[in-house]
Amino acid sequence: MRKIVVFLTVILVLLMAGCIGDQKSKSYNDKGLELYNQGNYVDSISEYNLALLENPKSAEIWVNKGNSLLKLGIYGESRECFNKALLIDPENSEAFNGLGTVLSKTGNYQNALEMYDKSLNINSENSEAWKNKGITLTNMQSYSEAIECFDKSISINAKNSDVWYNKGEAQFKLGQYEKSIDSYNKALLIDEKMETALLGKGNSYLKLQNYESAIECFNTAETINPKSEYPPYYKADAYRDTENFEDALKYYDEALEINPSNADVLINKGICFDKMKNYSAAISNFDLAIQIDPKNVQIWILKGNSYVGLKDYESSISCYKKALEIEPKNENAKENIDIIEKII
Repeated sequence: MRKIVVFLTVILVLLMAGCIGDQKSKSYNDKGLELYNQGNYVDSISEYNLALLENPKSAEIWVNKGNSLLKLGIYGESRECFNKALLIDPENSEAFNGLGTVLSKTGNYQNALEMYDKSLNINSENSEAWKNKGITLTNMQSYSEAIECFDKSISINAKNSDVWYNKGEAQFKLGQYEKSIDSYNKALLIDEKMETALLGKGNSYLKLQNYESAIECFNTAETINPKSEYPPYYKADAYRDTENFEDALKYYDEALEINPSNADVLINKGICFDKMKNYSAAISNFDLAIQIDPKNVQIWILKGNSYVGLKDYESSISCYKKALEIEPKNENAKENIDIIEKII
């Protein structure tokens, strides 16, 4: 009888220890999730590690740790976490979604789609997997298919501002500017301080030549994030397109003060000088852009065009030939060389 009592006591102690361990694990995991939602990914990982010490066989905690590592761009360790989750739970939709995002972030789009499909085969109501599949298809320039995925995600959860924003981006790429504005507006109804949605909306207005509304969007974005070069950069584009070149140059310079290494700003500043027939200043800006992005064919062609403005045809041909070294089938460079050769 005594042996039975001892045995039952041992069982009871083990059960109590297990319950305490589960409670500790849940507490650490909950704290990790709280920190993750605050954007504190490093500290969230510390909490997940403590949770895993208490419960190393929790697929959920491995997935959560993988998501934090993913946010930090630590893709190898993130992938390991998702794989560990799948060893514990082979039908874990979130783990497949995480693996898909790791593959997408590293440019392996086709395999990423396979992972998202596995995730959705397990749980067709996984709105994040639909969203992430849509982002991957956008990166593959399959914009119509991407929009279908975003719509699936929205039908499950219409309150995710990120989905509406990405839908707007795909519509923008298709030239559906009024529809993209509607999607950006839906994102801003959920998160009025979403800078990327304001910038996307502003660029859509630019394409529609509604410059006043575009500038208004960029000004609002600038109040949200004064340290970003993009609001003044895009504002400069609006002024350049309306041939208000002095203001355009002022805002390009503002953008370059924030980030002197933005080649796109330098390119557009050069285009602005070219339109003002200040070809030497244009070439100086193209040269700065080339230092940052020497294999950008567009810069070499633009630089060549500015040399044409100076009637320095030999230098212009040299630029076009440089463009052809980078991209041998570039028709624009070939045509420009033919035209110049006829002139000289």
